Amino acid sequence: MHEIADIACNFTSDRFDNDLDEVIDRAIANHITKFGLICSRLSDLDKLLKIYKVVKVKLESKPKYPPVRKNHNVHLFG
Repeated sequence: MHEIADIACNFTSDRFDNDLDEVIDRAIANHITKFGLICSRLSDLDKLLKIYKVVKVKLESKPKYPPVRKNHNVHLFG
């Protein structure tokens, strides 16, 4: 089975506030094994780091998938 990476997950968007856990669970069920988590505002960084922890725990609870990266990078543009 192929593993898939989603390279631009803006899970800090308000549209995910009500069902983020379900969205992540469906993605993992469909073999998404890596998530490139992004945010569009620096003020969303704390929210992004909380989401990172949720994704990490969910992926690590699936033993057939490798864990997500153990570090994170912040890139500021502009």
